[in-house]
Amino acid sequence: MNADKFFGCEMIMPETVFYIKGKAQILFKLDKNFCLKAIQNTANKNELSNENVYKMLSVAVRDRKQDRNGLFTQVYLKQMQLDAINRLKQGGA
Repeated sequence: MNADKFFGCEMIMPETVFYIKGKAQILFKLDKNFCLKAIQNTANKNELSNENVYKMLSVAVRDRKQDRNGLFTQVYLKQMQLDAINRLKQGGA
């Protein structure tokens, strides 16, 4: 698989790492434009060492926490609003 961007669909996907025999082989993540990006180990580069995977995921978490008006926050708030409306319709609090 190539480490290119995949255009054509809107998606929300958390960073996902696939392991084979205990070693990270490929990491999928969304870039700032919400395009799916794949980072893969190659014979020449070991970009997905455990240390690098930990750093990448830590940066993603930090960025999401700082992005108060970003897509993930908007989806979360929309879901909370829908849940509240559904509870009101059902007569619960």
